[in-house]
Amino acid sequence: MRRVEVSKSRKVIDQRLRRSKIPPDRIFAYSDVPFNELTRGGDRLWIGHYVLRTAVGFFPALAAHVLKTALKPDVFGLHHFFPIGTRIQKVMIKETGQRHSAVEAMRVIFSRLEINPQLVSNFAQSLDELLMNAIFDAPVDKHGQPSARGRDRTLNWPLSSEEQVQIEYARAPDYIAIGVTDPFGSLDRQTVVDFIQRDYTTDRYKVVRSEKGAGLGVYSILESGQSILFCCEPKKRTQVVVFVPICKSMRKFRESFHFFGFFFR
Repeated sequence: MRRVEVSKSRKVIDQRLRRSKIPPDRIFAYSDVPFNELTRGGDRLWIGHYVLRTAVGFFPALAAHVLKTALKPDVFGLHHFFPIGTRIQKVMIKETGQRHSAVEAMRVIFSRLEINPQLVSNFAQSLDELLMNAIFDAPVDKHGQPSARGRDRTLNWPLSSEEQVQIEYARAPDYIAIGVTDPFGSLDRQTVVDFIQRDYTTDRYKVVRSEKGAGLGVYSILESGQSILFCCEPKKRTQVVVFVPICKSMRKFRESFHFFGFFFR
């Protein structure tokens, strides 16, 4: 396990870490520079997990779960990121139209917690984005080509047993998380980094359907201050988890943990 403090000498750090041959998902970087700014202008795939310096309070407890998971062969499932005994709720999406009802059901659950209404709205939107990616962007055929992009996203389509998507939800005293898992494993680390490096606020944004997902969803999740963790077993499954601290005010939220990470196995 390696902890990295990103500073002005990060070119030196780049070289040392590349030579060390440490798996990226066991490297944790800590900095006050936003991740999309850090990666802009250069590929930094040697960083598996990135934590903003604003992380305070209960984040070490969550970080400990992520650190321990980095040493395990199986990184899938929300149980890895919560205390032992935490109840993990699971729902299977068997039709595309169930996406809307799942998002609204989660919105109701979130609103019952002591969370700022804006955070509730952002968290529900994140779930919708993750489900859109899992249902329409993740599916690929035997040649690795997108197989569900042409579906009308406004209509209800049945999903085969090989296409069904799983939602997991759990809460700790200080944070909540929701995970969406697809059975394709079509995501790759470079694709996500490329999405984050884009500046959608200044560059004209156009959806390119030939890409594996438009990327705006991932970018918006990070821009809203939520934390996101990608777990991918290539050609088998991908789980994306979003974490949010339980905060009554946006000020407390901004002062809480913010991180971004990869587990690609």
